[in-house]
Amino acid sequence: MRGADVVVTGVGLLTAHGFEPAALDAALAEGRAPLSPVDAPAQDLGPGVAARVDLGWESLRTLPGARPLRPATMTRYTALAVGATGLALADGVVSLDDAVLGEEGAARRGVHLGSYVNIPPIDKYVRLALALADRKRAEEGAWAAEYARFGAELKRFSGFEFLSLMNSMPSAHATIQGRCMGPIQTFIGTAAAGLQAMGGAADVLADGDADLMLAGGLGSGVNQSVLLVRNHSGHLAPPGSVSGTGGLPFDVDAPGMVPAEGAAVLVMERREAALARGAAPLARVAGWATAWGVPEAPRRPSRDPSALARAIEGAARAAGEPRIDAVFATGSGWAPLDALEWEALRQALGPQLGGARLACHTAATGFLEAAHGAVGAGLAVRVLAGRCALPPPPRPARPLPRLEEALSAAEDRPVRHALVVAAAPEGAHAALVLAVA
Repeated sequence: MRGADVVVTGVGLLTAHGFEPAALDAALAEGRAPLSPVDAPAQDLGPGVAARVDLGWESLRTLPGARPLRPATMTRYTALAVGATGLALADGVVSLDDAVLGEEGAARRGVHLGSYVNIPPIDKYVRLALALADRKRAEEGAWAAEYARFGAELKRFSGFEFLSLMNSMPSAHATIQGRCMGPIQTFIGTAAAGLQAMGGAADVLADGDADLMLAGGLGSGVNQSVLLVRNHSGHLAPPGSVSGTGGLPFDVDAPGMVPAEGAAVLVMERREAALARGAAPLARVAGWATAWGVPEAPRRPSRDPSALARAIEGAARAAGEPRIDAVFATGSGWAPLDALEWEALRQALGPQLGGARLACHTAATGFLEAAHGAVGAGLAVRVLAGRCALPPPPRPARPLPRLEEALSAAEDRPVRHALVVAAAPEGAHAALVLAVA
């Protein structure tokens, strides 16, 4: 990393396992996810089950900085952002006292978050654009367009409501929550967006443009619009193919993604600023990189692993080419993407990954969209800080070629450098190297 030393001083992880990291740790050891039926009318899309976060305003309002926020202005995406941000602020013991912070201190704080979309269930907009022409028929599942009523229906939506649906609103709410008046950015994408947000935040800090950044990603594959896109693209596991697990990473017969939602936010600081306020660094951001691989087709990833390999190699190079002790992989559970990721890891790190141990949270969390790579980074920080053990490796019934060989060659050594990888179906990839503080 160029410039100043960047450290992580707080971690906020929010998954279907709740607000307590110990519950996620236990689930990772077991490789099982808390799945529940997908809400109507999308219950027939994909596996019909998903890992959903139990979000309630009662839980969110007790978190640091959340009380002034108004639930009426929040979508599920902004709620996920507020939840993970509050957990990170609490873990990092970040002061929100305006008297202590002052305008100068607030100007030295910023937010970078990755997200995919920020919309409510699509059913609401179906009702807006296609008003009911016959309520009885509608109750039977039939919709009819009555465009003459469109203007009247549109008036039921306030201008502020439309503003609340902007993709930048999760970042905006986190900015208010963390008393941040410095750099703010929203990274749009899926699995890699959260890692790109973290890498961008590290650059901001290294360049001296901020002292503290809240960075991470959030996502909801349970959203009806996202379910429609994933189902249409053939990414989701088919109905009836999932039982208790959030996916089968690196399995030749993996049926597809299991939709889920979650968020992860890190408190990232310049080391001198962290020490000045008495914060204890948990890990160090050593390097990161991102790369774009042109998809083979609109709904298929490239067969060429070189783009993802470039991201991995670039992150390692920025970190000073350290020995990687653990790899936190994407392992989406969609076989074509997992095969691409596996070949990229072998190309960048060697056939046996240099003895590094392989970890993946998908079986316990499902596919978390823009939060997927960010959750991997949050877990890596906790491992580097000695807060939890390294999650077990993937357990595919039919492993991808040469995977078992690499798992057998993994060395049981202390984790001093961890590589986090985020491979996205759309071709945007990212990698982040974290080190002991």
